[in-house]
Amino acid sequence: MAVSSRIAAVAAVVGALIGCFTAYVLGVTPSDIGMGLWGYNPVLCMIALGGLAPIIFDWRKAVLAIYGSVFCTVFVGAFLTLLAPVGSLIDMAFLLCDNPFCWCSAILRRDCFAPSGYF
Repeated sequence: MAVSSRIAAVAAVVGALIGCFTAYVLGVTPSDIGMGLWGYNPVLCMIALGGLAPIIFDWRKAVLAIYGSVFCTVFVGAFLTLLAPVGSLIDMAFLLCDNPFCWCSAILRRDCFAPSGYF
């Protein structure tokens, strides 16, 4: 990723750190965090909201991208809790994939990039 865009690479690293820290604060076990399931969606969200638009990037979009990564991590936790009676964490990881990222980035990107009065 660093070859194609240094900004997206930095956003990916920051998103992974935010996702892991948020999961740790939520009480997730370090072994689950170490598997990478809690950092994947925040990385995607951080890149989508803050790493792909360097020309129009400002402090507001940086705050939105950080908020999006935290929100995405919390959303993953809520989704796993909701689906916990169905199966284990490994089984749910394949079910979840990037679903929380899609919902979080669609909700937050709409507020950030839509023209005023569009929605």
